[in-house]
Amino acid sequence: MSDEIAKRRGSKDIRESPSAAKDTPSQETLRLYEFGPFRLDPAERKLLRGNEIVALAPKAFDTLLLLVRNSGHLLEKDELIAMLWPDTFVEEGSLSNNIFILRKALGEDTEFIETVPRRGYRFVGAVRQFPHAAPTHLEKPPEVTAPGNPSLHAKVRPPWRNTAGLGIAAVVIVTGAAFWFYSQRHPPGVSSSPFKVFPLTGSALGETDPAFSPDGKQVAYVAQDDGRRNFNVYVKLIGAGRPLRLTSNAEKERFPAWSPDGRYIAFLRQTHHRNDVYVIPALGGSERRLTSAALYWSRMSWSPDGKLLAIADQTSPREPISIFLVSVEDGRRRRVTWSPEDSTGDIYPAFSPDGRSLAFVRLRGAWGSLIGIDGDVYVQDIAGDALAETVPRRLTFDNTEVAGLDWAADGRSIVFSSSRSGVLRLWRVGLEISALQPVAPGDNAVFPSISRKSDRLAYGQHIVTFGVALRSGGFISQLKLSSLAKGQPPARFCPSSQGDISPQFSPDGAKVVFISFRSGDGELWLCKNDGSGATQVTSLSDFSGSPQWSPDGQKLAFDHKQGGRFDIWVVGIEQGVPLRLTSGNWNSVRPSWSQDGKWIYFSVDATGTSQVWKIPSQGGAPLQVTRHGGFEARESPDGKFVYYVKEFYGDDSAGIWKSPIDGGEETRVLDQGMSGLWAVTSRGIYFVVPSSSGGPAVGFFNFTTQRVTQFVSLPEETRLDTIDPALAVSPDERTILYGQTTPPGNIMVVENFR
Repeated sequence: MSDEIAKRRGSKDIRESPSAAKDTPSQETLRLYEFGPFRLDPAERKLLRGNEIVALAPKAFDTLLLLVRNSGHLLEKDELIAMLWPDTFVEEGSLSNNIFILRKALGEDTEFIETVPRRGYRFVGAVRQFPHAAPTHLEKPPEVTAPGNPSLHAKVRPPWRNTAGLGIAAVVIVTGAAFWFYSQRHPPGVSSSPFKVFPLTGSALGETDPAFSPDGKQVAYVAQDDGRRNFNVYVKLIGAGRPLRLTSNAEKERFPAWSPDGRYIAFLRQTHHRNDVYVIPALGGSERRLTSAALYWSRMSWSPDGKLLAIADQTSPREPISIFLVSVEDGRRRRVTWSPEDSTGDIYPAFSPDGRSLAFVRLRGAWGSLIGIDGDVYVQDIAGDALAETVPRRLTFDNTEVAGLDWAADGRSIVFSSSRSGVLRLWRVGLEISALQPVAPGDNAVFPSISRKSDRLAYGQHIVTFGVALRSGGFISQLKLSSLAKGQPPARFCPSSQGDISPQFSPDGAKVVFISFRSGDGELWLCKNDGSGATQVTSLSDFSGSPQWSPDGQKLAFDHKQGGRFDIWVVGIEQGVPLRLTSGNWNSVRPSWSQDGKWIYFSVDATGTSQVWKIPSQGGAPLQVTRHGGFEARESPDGKFVYYVKEFYGDDSAGIWKSPIDGGEETRVLDQGMSGLWAVTSRGIYFVVPSSSGGPAVGFFNFTTQRVTQFVSLPEETRLDTIDPALAVSPDERTILYGQTTPPGNIMVVENFR
């Protein structure tokens, strides 16, 4: 670390590298620090909550130690990076990731670490210091809860008190260090042979959802064709031959699953407001519809005897998703999970190799939140008769995004994709010991599939579903209407190497706010209308989204995820100190301002159905606006009506609706229009019209004529972001900004995986 940084802080604590505490018993390492229910022991490099050890990665521990030692003082980001990585160049996102990990470890309901926007972090908890005194007598060893499983305990022995004990302890430490070093490279159950990772096809098509054939020699997957948004099912022999295309459909298809005899492949197909399960011969042929499903983005699983298919479905639209077993022969179904009412439901079912258990992901939050798929991994015994009374075992305790899972071939552990470290990657959890271990492939690994008869793992390189990875893979395109007549294509707007989404013009058109992941988390950024001068506005960590300008252009409303739930926040573009407006055990999302700036509209799922509410922009009691379903409201330019969409409730509710500002009868304005893909201007409403051939088109509804015209067709390869607000029109209506998603990457195959 440079002397200049040390001089800037003027602190003895800050000049000491945290890594030195591992080797030299200085005065600092002989101190103990207590804050809240936690005790931080630098000498033993342990964080304890009572008698329970809180597991932290080395760099996360070092970050916490620096913050605690300098409690009450602001630590600039560049100083922290220089101290934590003194000889390595790293991006700011690495520091943000450590802060994210610490906040989850310390508890989402506590606020020990304060973010100072655009500058750094400050530890704000009251810290007590006292000397590290070794015990003078043998004490009862404390019970330590194994990470991730409160029911498992290990005994920690007190320090050794004599020379012989010290010698034995040294041997134990050296042996343990060697084992730890080895285990990090060769986790239990993983082959000691080096991994070999290679793409399945290397094609330019977006590919995802891999599934191994029973013999482990072929992979079924879905791919986007010709740059369009629809997916079709393919089969590819590993290492040879061309892919075999099984389906040719304009609709989106997902998650193929092989029958145990290798003769058939089941897959999901999404049509307009409907999801169906189909079965097709693995060599191609006529497909057969088997049943319907609640979701098209939840993997299915075939039972080892080939008689049943596990799917995610529900018995009514407003109850949580559950796992059902469907007879492949006649379509009869049996429910096998019952998630609690405060859960969105259960998805990603996977049969164990012996067919007696199901692994699945239980989602956090009430059904109707429409945001996120945070959850944890569970295992349900399905061998008994009284399944409704069987309590599934919870294997992880992260409450974070999970993107698929599969059983290891021996049935003793489960590999799953999780953003528990800030980035989606693969982890392994055992059925008996729930300490989690990272799996080697690296970042952006989702939807794992493990071969039962070969040492192979397949995974998708990117995610195509809700959540962080999709958002971080987006970019913004700019289309100037003056360039359209000249045949000039859209251009990337304010490009970066990270994801950018949700653009919105300021009321005067001079600036653009957007969400960017260039600092590690999804934060609000500002730039000029030509894309130059990008600056960060918020530093809240996790994810912020859906920014909207106040009428005077001085403030921004946005939704922010904290503690597993979204709330509405407001921040000034100059002061940068965010104010949270909403609270409660539900998600509040998609804010927008009233024309006079006194109210902020937002969508909330407090009643089990998404409705539009509004709250004073300075804070206060919220008021309900819609009664029959509503999402993503926008006030009319004259301030007399509120427009909103109701696309989540079936064909009879599709399109854009309006109702009087003070309540009254609602009216459908347009029978087309999707959330995030419409914008209100002084003259009318711009909205996206999907196209079965070519690229999507932008339509325009004129307030004066009450007529719709097609305004402009976007390039055929356009993949619009359908999760986040993605359409913005400049106040002079000469420029359109729209968010796009990058296609998924290739299917990757890992050899020598056990």
